[in-house]
Amino acid sequence: MAKEEMTGLGQLVLLSEMEARYIKDIHIIEKANEHGILRVSFLSKKQMESTDALRYQGSQLQVLDETGACIFSGICTAIQLQKETEYTEVQVQAKTLSIQTDQQSKTKTFQSTGKTLLGILNQGIGNQTLVQVDSDLTVPEMLSQEEETDWVFNRRIANQYGKQVFVNSKTNGCQIHVGNQPFTIKEAGTILSLSKGRNVDKVRAIQAGASQSASVFEFEETTLTICDLTIGAGYAIHYEGRTQTVTQSEIKASQGVLVNRITLVNAEGVMPEVSRSQGTTKRSSILTGTVTAIDGTNVKVDFHTPNDAPRWMPYASPVSNYFYSMPDIGDTVFVYYETGDSEKIVCLGSRHVNQSPDFSNTKNKMMTANNRMVKFAEKEADFIGNRSEYDGNGGEQAKITFNDETGIEIQSTKDISIKADEKINIQALNGTYSGIDELKQQFDQMYGEGDTKYTSDGGTMEFDAMSLLASRSYNALKQNVIQTIEAPFQVVGTLQELTGRIGGSAGTESEAEAEAALEFEDGAARILSLDKLIMQVGTTCVTFAGGVIQIRTNAYMQLGTDRSATFEHLEDANYTWKDMILDVTQCALDIVGALPIPGVSTAANLVNAGISLARGDYMG
Repeated sequence: MAKEEMTGLGQLVLLSEMEARYIKDIHIIEKANEHGILRVSFLSKKQMESTDALRYQGSQLQVLDETGACIFSGICTAIQLQKETEYTEVQVQAKTLSIQTDQQSKTKTFQSTGKTLLGILNQGIGNQTLVQVDSDLTVPEMLSQEEETDWVFNRRIANQYGKQVFVNSKTNGCQIHVGNQPFTIKEAGTILSLSKGRNVDKVRAIQAGASQSASVFEFEETTLTICDLTIGAGYAIHYEGRTQTVTQSEIKASQGVLVNRITLVNAEGVMPEVSRSQGTTKRSSILTGTVTAIDGTNVKVDFHTPNDAPRWMPYASPVSNYFYSMPDIGDTVFVYYETGDSEKIVCLGSRHVNQSPDFSNTKNKMMTANNRMVKFAEKEADFIGNRSEYDGNGGEQAKITFNDETGIEIQSTKDISIKADEKINIQALNGTYSGIDELKQQFDQMYGEGDTKYTSDGGTMEFDAMSLLASRSYNALKQNVIQTIEAPFQVVGTLQELTGRIGGSAGTESEAEAEAALEFEDGAARILSLDKLIMQVGTTCVTFAGGVIQIRTNAYMQLGTDRSATFEHLEDANYTWKDMILDVTQCALDIVGALPIPGVSTAANLVNAGISLARGDYMG
């Protein structure tokens, strides 16, 4: 029922812990997106002290009209006292109960792509108030509340999506509506004054942004002065055949009576200012969180907000596609995002959150992950297989160091394995070996003894033995190697090929037989040193240096320079009396052949040779 009569100041009732004798003045202002504000002056029934003012601050109060209807409900936020002789004048400022949601700053994130506007509000202002939305909607984009109160954050998000926030000051509790959903629809009653206006600049700004089809008529504002004090911002009234929403209400006293000046807009006009809408309130933020999951090039990040569902977001590597390095679970990362677009979010990188010995020298560059490390220092590069051991915390050692001055160093407390499907090449440019001259002399002597043993056991030499010895000498050997090697490193296919390169073939096998020998090979190893090569197993050592091969061992067996793969080793089965007689006879013929008797010595030598041929001794 519309109210037709005005209310006087003396008819108002103030319900609070402070006892009011008489209300001298009152002023109530309500606006969309703002808390309602009450300023009231009254005479107290008793003398009040400053301690009383402090005690009453934060207490609730209500102002009722003559019918007992509530025209304001809120919390005292400020109290001033003006003491007179027999009474105290109290000036109180109060705000609607929604002020309780605008006191504590918080930091939260809302990542889920399926979250809704009402769900966001219920986690904020909805914790302390009753919140309703005219039409709920999905908010897929990333949102963050950064040191904002629930009221400020929720209002920002609501305005961003084109919805106004209204607080009901005419109820005992706290009621908030978001969007064009009035608290109740009433009749205007007696209209004391009326005015209309059109803000062309506001409409043009809206046409350039959120609503290009907006018309000036839709955003026409009507201002009425009425008697009904129970109509406030967020209410609606029937006027001129349309239901219009109250966006502003101002109640004030004029000559002892109260009037309510309200501003009405059409349903299309219930929208925030352009400066608050999504088109102009896009924000970019950088948040810090903890990685909780990794999948390919995407990560999930926890921003330490209860009940927040992390979303997958791309991880931007600082070196693009050239290096794949994802953060570890538990790493602290930076996340950049922009409001208004669910795709504009990216995890930029991680940062150190704990102390590390790496920080002691800022010139060194470190790459550390999974207890492994690559370190680039000023003069060396280290590849560390066990970071824990490197830092002195124990464990097995595995380290390779490349140093400008000392070269390459490999350290390991376990085996070092080098594997290759085909060849292993090892090359040294410089090296020294003491006692090489003595070894050369020993080589000449040992080679002569070995050659004699070889030929006496049936080895075949189809060329000049002296030429062979010359080719085996260290000077000829060195020259031969230099002429043979065409590059610092080449493949030696077989041991037989190696001996052939050094001294030429000494065997009697055919070319087909040499080729057949390859069937028994299962690999080849090539080791080349320009100065010296040492191979050692236990106490046995083989040294290649200066064109000389030295073999140092407790037991040595030499088979010869070259043998046919089909060589048959023959030994006499028995030594009979015939062999003894022939040996004595040949010894006598050797003596006679040595005498300087013409004809006789020649005949003795011929007989001796014939006996040798008969016995099968072609070399002796």
